[in-house]
Amino acid sequence: MFDVEIIAKKTIDGRPTGSRLELPERIAQRYIQQGIAEAVAPPKPKSPPRATRKTEPEPLED
Repeated sequence: MFDVEIIAKKTIDGRPTGSRLELPERIAQRYIQQGIAEAVAPPKPKSPPRATRKTEPEPLED
């Protein structure tokens, strides 16, 4: 799931607002289609999973 930054154009009671929201893409799409908000930033690409450092066991001393 991507996050999209949007600007809410109006509140529930119709007053204008400039709130910037970061929402899941499917919710943001719905707000944009209804004219409640407009997108200001494209979806962020998913960050790749963090690389885990492989630690090799230290050699045992005889």
